[in-house]
Amino acid sequence: RKEEVENRNKADQTAFGARKFLKDNGDKVPADKKADLERVVSRLEEAVKSNDDAGMKSGMEELEKVFQPIV
Repeated sequence: RKEEVENRNKADQTAFGARKFLKDNGDKVPADKKADLERVVSRLEEAVKSNDDAGMKSGMEELEKVFQPIV
């Protein structure tokens, strides 16, 4: 139970941080990369809303892969 809560909090914070990055730096990110990032963040947010533990873990991994080349 504790691990699920920690995973949910981490996923929520990760999605929030990515949204904030997009808001603050969206004009500096190429359109195709921005679209990929928005798609992955949306999927992660949906996993958080539905409390899908596996979806949150895979969403964070995918977000990291998409986010890495941008920063």
